[in-house]
Amino acid sequence: MFAKQSCAILANVRRYGSARRRVRVHQRGDARLDGFLDLITEASRARPLDETLAVLARQIAQLVAAPVCSIYLRDGEAGKLILRANVGFPAGAVGRVRLAQGEGITGFAVECLRPVSVAAAGRDPRNKPVPGIGEEQYPVFLAVPLLGDGRAEGALVVQRAERTFAPAEVTLVAALAMPIVHAVSLAATRASALEEHTGPVRLVGEPGAAGLRIGTIAFARGGLPGSRGPDDKAGRQAASPAIAEPGATRHAHAEAAAALAPLARRFPEVAAVLDDARVLERALELVAGGCGAARALDRVAREATRAAALSGDPLLKRRALDLEGLCDRAAARALGQTPPAWSSGTVLVTHRLSSWDALELAAAGGIGVALAAPAHDSPGLALAGPLGLAACAGLNALFRWARAGSRILVDGEAGAVVINPARSDVAGYRLRTRSRA
Repeated sequence: MFAKQSCAILANVRRYGSARRRVRVHQRGDARLDGFLDLITEASRARPLDETLAVLARQIAQLVAAPVCSIYLRDGEAGKLILRANVGFPAGAVGRVRLAQGEGITGFAVECLRPVSVAAAGRDPRNKPVPGIGEEQYPVFLAVPLLGDGRAEGALVVQRAERTFAPAEVTLVAALAMPIVHAVSLAATRASALEEHTGPVRLVGEPGAAGLRIGTIAFARGGLPGSRGPDDKAGRQAASPAIAEPGATRHAHAEAAAALAPLARRFPEVAAVLDDARVLERALELVAGGCGAARALDRVAREATRAAALSGDPLLKRRALDLEGLCDRAAARALGQTPPAWSSGTVLVTHRLSSWDALELAAAGGIGVALAAPAHDSPGLALAGPLGLAACAGLNALFRWARAGSRILVDGEAGAVVINPARSDVAGYRLRTRSRA
C-alpha cells in the first residue's frame, strides 16, 4: 500500500515538474504587451484626470502607430462631447473642440455604441470638420465609444494619413479604450469623495524641506504633452524620410538645456545632467531607426527609468527622474509647446519632484511643494531648501483631496499639509510666521 502511494506521489511530482517547465513568464520585451500593461498602470495612478488622459493619449498613439489620437468625454450637463486630451492637433484644441450629441463621425460612434471607421473622413456626410487644427491631413478615421454603465461616456479616436484600419487594429483600439474608462471611473469616485467632505483636510507625511507656507494648488504636467502643433514634423510617425530628421532632435534638446542651464548654475551636480551626451546620442540612434524626435526622447527617458529600477540603486533612480524631466522638456519643444508657467504663490502638488520642477517653480515665484511619493524618490527636494520652498512628502492620500486652485498650507518641518485650511489654521499660520520673523 505504501509503495503504491509512493508511486502515485512520484508520478504527481513528475507531472508537476513538467508543468513548471512549461510555464513561461512573459518578461518585458514585447512592445505591444509592455505598452498595454503600462497603459493600465498609468490609468490607475492617483492624479488629476486631465494629466492621466494626456499620458494615455500619447501611449495609445504609439501603440497604434497613429499620429493623431483624441479622447472625448461627455459633458454631464449638456451631453456634448469635449476633447479632453490629444496628440496631433494644436494645444488650443483641447477643451475647445466640442461636438453636440450625435454630431460628426465621433458622435455617430457614441450613438451606435460600436466602433466606426472611414477611409476618407472628409468625404463622409457625417463628418464635422473643425477648421484650424489640421485634421484634414489625417482622413483615415477610427472612433471607438468608451462604454460604461450601459452608455458611452465618450470616445477614443485615432487618425492617420493613409491605410485604413484593419479589423485586428479596430479590436486593439477597442481594447485600449478600456483603461480610459477605468481612469474616468476612478476620477469620478475621487470627485465624489471630495464633494462629500467640504471642510479642511490634514495629511501627515514626512518633512521634505523646512518652511511654513500657504498658497494655491497647481498640478504638474504629466509625462509628455498631450498635443502638438499642426506644423510639427518631429513628433509624427516616420512616414517619410523628412519626418525622421536628427536636426529637430538636436535643436529641441539644445533649447531645453539652454533654458535650464541658468537655473541650474548654482547646483553643479544637477547641471551635469545637461552635459550628459549619452541622452542625445541615444535619441539620435532612435531617430535613425524611424522614431520622431518627441517619441525618441520619450523612449530615452523610459529606458533610463527602467534601467534604474532594475539596478535598485536609489541614486540612479533619482538621476533617472532628472533625465526623464530633461527629455520631457525637450520633447515638448519638439512638439512646439512652451514650458509650464507657474504663478507666484503656487504650491506644486505632484507625485515626485525633479530638480527641474524645483528650479522652474522657484524661478516663477512658487512657494511650496506637496508630494505623494516618499522623500527619497525626489531629487528636487535637495534643492527645495536652498530655493526657499517648503516641502512635504509621503502624503499617500494627496491626490484624493487636492484640487487645482484650492488653498493649501504646507508645514515642511512637521511634514504635514492642510488642504482648504480653516480660519483657525490660517490664524495659527500667521501667528507662527510673525513669531519666526
